[in-house]
Amino acid sequence: MTNNAGISREKMANKMRNGVFNYKNAHVSKLYPACTLAAQYVRQFIPDCKKVRYIGMESMGEELRSNGLETIGGSKGDPKYDEEDTWFSYEDVANYPYDPEIKAVITGIDLKVNYSKIVLAS
Repeated sequence: MTNNAGISREKMANKMRNGVFNYKNAHVSKLYPACTLAAQYVRQFIPDCKKVRYIGMESMGEELRSNGLETIGGSKGDPKYDEEDTWFSYEDVANYPYDPEIKAVITGIDLKVNYSKIVLAS
């Protein structure tokens, strides 16, 4: 188990098998990064949730999808608002076409987090 939300189980297993760790018995089924636990929590306690918005690295999205969740967001929040010098106005927030199928927001490490991603998640 790890609090690293920016890595999928497959990438974690590869990292543990190679390099300085050299663990030959690192199996995906026995690894639990934070994003896996978050996905399992959503599946168990919000069973009608099929789609989540996430703020995090693409590896986090891979892991959420591998646990049966459809994802929106990630390292790309909304292309219209991801560029520098762009932002949400009050009118943009009020008129944004939020997806009613999103029942949960999951956050993890995102090296390019910005205001638009936070607005979309709230």
